[in-house]
Amino acid sequence: MSLEEEIRLLRATVEKLTLVMERLAGAGPTSATRATVSKGAKNIEELWTVKDVAAYLKMSRSSVYSSLTNRDAIPALRMGSMIRFDPDTVKAWVAARQAEPATLKNFPR
Repeated sequence: MSLEEEIRLLRATVEKLTLVMERLAGAGPTSATRATVSKGAKNIEELWTVKDVAAYLKMSRSSVYSSLTNRDAIPALRMGSMIRFDPDTVKAWVAARQAEPATLKNFPR
């Protein structure tokens, strides 16, 4: 992943977390966050839960939780005790893993 892609993903994550923090605080979106949403940033309702990711990957929820501790973990947003996933990022993560040849050394122990 190039530096520009990483920066873009980090900026999108910061925008999402800002929206979540505002919702948790009970405040409506500010003009800055309203502008990011109108540019196509996902809001909290569009993020996946662990259950959604488990269904998409056809695995158990406990396996999703376990995979979060691996080196090559599924990209997730942690907000306090909540864990959410950006669907596009999860799909890109799956696509990147499908491009790798399956060998035993690719699997975490």
